[in-house]
Amino acid sequence: MELLVVAMCYAAGSVVFGVVMGRVFFGDDLRRRDNPGGSGSWRQYGPVVGMSVAALDVAKGAAAVALARGWGLSGWYLVAAAAAVVGGHNWPVWFGFRGGGGLGTLVGTLLVLAPAQIGVGLAVALAAAALYRVSPLYRVCKVAALPGGAVVGIPFFLYLAWSQGNATGAQAALASGLLIGVRGLQMLKTRPG
Repeated sequence: MELLVVAMCYAAGSVVFGVVMGRVFFGDDLRRRDNPGGSGSWRQYGPVVGMSVAALDVAKGAAAVALARGWGLSGWYLVAAAAAVVGGHNWPVWFGFRGGGGLGTLVGTLLVLAPAQIGVGLAVALAAAALYRVSPLYRVCKVAALPGGAVVGIPFFLYLAWSQGNATGAQAALASGLLIGVRGLQMLKTRPG
């Protein structure tokens, strides 16, 4: 039963809303030009679509993990469910295994698994993203600001969760963070220019 629930979380994660909205409302595949997450949708289709995609990606992660918990998953199975929904977003079975970066979906999972720590972790990540965006490092690395902020925010969140006794939240963030890192490296290798 637990593995079926984890597989269902992966399938739910595979619904990449940037691709869906691009096809339904604009008749194209966003992945030809950009990342199909909230930031890529914002750049290509505007702030309303970008914020909608980001909200849906967060909701997808939260709903999958909440349902997994409701079906009785705990411990490592709950960590696997969180990683599965992020992995589904990054490598979606419905869209040829070419998805987004997974940050929004990770935030959604952590809203359920670590609500006490995610707010502070997000604030640190957003502050780091803002500082990174105006730093010379941004022009050298050419990595988008939000993933740049996540490089600081995720470890800070891990520290908070571990120090406050939330092992499941920390383990889910670590497992999903590794998937996000792998996907980020793939995206760097395949981006144009």
